Amino acid sequence: MPTVKGLLRKYDIRPKKRLSQSFLIDPNITAKIAGLLDPGPDDTVVEIGSGLGVLTGIVAGQVKRVIALEIDPGLIEILRAEVGRDNVLIVHEDFLKFDFREFFSGPELNRAKVIGNVPYN
Repeated sequence: MPTVKGLLRKYDIRPKKRLSQSFLIDPNITAKIAGLLDPGPDDTVVEIGSGLGVLTGIVAGQVKRVIALEIDPGLIEILRAEVGRDNVLIVHEDFLKFDFREFFSGPELNRAKVIGNVPYN
């Protein structure tokens, strides 16, 4: 997977202040966040603010399914291009409006894991 700086240049992206966007540049921090999730092959993960898909790509290689939520319409096609996999569902939606019941049923709902690089604002 390309570096974050490389992806920002490739797609000519600048963080949008109104969305409080921040892109993780340090791969060590990204790996630590993914590790804290303690991903397993049977897990379904909901990622808040998938951005450029760097964290998405790491997690998708370790779990059954990733539901990648992204509010910025300009990043949806980039996500599809960079992390389009069979086990990644990219959803253009605000996490605050996301209805887990649409994607999970029964006991699976209680086992969903949530991850993200959530902005401070």
